[in-house]
Amino acid sequence: RIEWRTTRSREMDEPSLGADALAALQDILGESALGGDLSEFAALLSARRAAADSSDEDESGEGDSDTAPGDDSGRQPGESHADYYRRLYPERFAEEDTAAQAAAEAPVTEPLALVTIEDEYVQNLVLKAFERRPHWRVCTTVPAAAEGADMDESLEPYDLHWGEYEHLEFFSPRFAAGNFMASCYYNRKGLIRKGHLAHIMEKWRTKNPDKAPLAPKSYILTLESGKENDLDTSFPAALARSSFPGFNEGQGAGEARDVVDDGNVWILKPSVTNQAQGICLVRSEAQLREAIERADDMQRAGDFVLQQYLEPLLLDGRKFHLRVFMLLVGNLTAYVSPDFLAIFSLEQYAGASLDETRAHLTNISHQQVLSLEDQHRCMRLFAETAPDM
Repeated sequence: RIEWRTTRSREMDEPSLGADALAALQDILGESALGGDLSEFAALLSARRAAADSSDEDESGEGDSDTAPGDDSGRQPGESHADYYRRLYPERFAEEDTAAQAAAEAPVTEPLALVTIEDEYVQNLVLKAFERRPHWRVCTTVPAAAEGADMDESLEPYDLHWGEYEHLEFFSPRFAAGNFMASCYYNRKGLIRKGHLAHIMEKWRTKNPDKAPLAPKSYILTLESGKENDLDTSFPAALARSSFPGFNEGQGAGEARDVVDDGNVWILKPSVTNQAQGICLVRSEAQLREAIERADDMQRAGDFVLQQYLEPLLLDGRKFHLRVFMLLVGNLTAYVSPDFLAIFSLEQYAGASLDETRAHLTNISHQQVLSLEDQHRCMRLFAETAPDM
């Protein structure tokens, strides 16, 4: 079907067919199809346009604008477009009608939340949040099923589980069917483990060579399983597999002195730890091996991330990092909180040797917080740091 739209003349009230449209139509259909004279055809289209305008004015008056007084399309007087199409194509709406009827007949139930957070402070915060939502019921029973086991049949089916990663019933039929929401991603270690994150960042760098890197250059050292304590063989092999180009041994190697921007200082991070445990600065292969020798069995069983140490941005002469809170939903929507924290080292950066790790590592647990003043200097809202800028 070829559909042509008439145009309204700016100087005249009656509709007229544009000359370009008529010429194009004649080219397509040929002169014989239009009888060689376009005036009668233009008059016909103008009349149909006038009738359409009149119908539009009737519908825009008082009453339901989505109804028509009966027309050639088959709509009944007073019938809306939605009802018309539902009547015309009942098979398309059968499933929707069945679901709506079932929902209307189902008993009204209150959603159930399972809250099982081991930290008492955080658990109480979440419970207080649910108290402000009285339509929710809350249960604090930890599921008996461990990771990899069947679900705990003793629990009433719940709609939300907000708890520790180890408590979540990822392998239950209920989770597989998508019948409840969980507070953790099953593959969360891909982001929270330093080794996995470094691998993802380096992969992104390789795929996007023309873009600014998202993180300093990193290398991943993995000791061979079963040989973690035999560093004479496992350490050189791990270093070779990592493709680390090596230290510039001629630039202050083996010295613990002020950090200089010579590109030869690297920071070593065990992948499986937190609270800055096992993190240190090195500038020679000997220092790197000594750091891995000091690592415990758990740290050696995981990866080590060797990352180039950059001259940091300072506030009030001290290193800091930002703790930004995000809520990640599904696959993958991110909601970022506008209020985020600035977390500082309590020690001045300038003049600190590589061994003075409190000047280089900003983790709160690594600082010596002795007073409320220290607490405020160590952590506050980023918006409150304006006087230090």
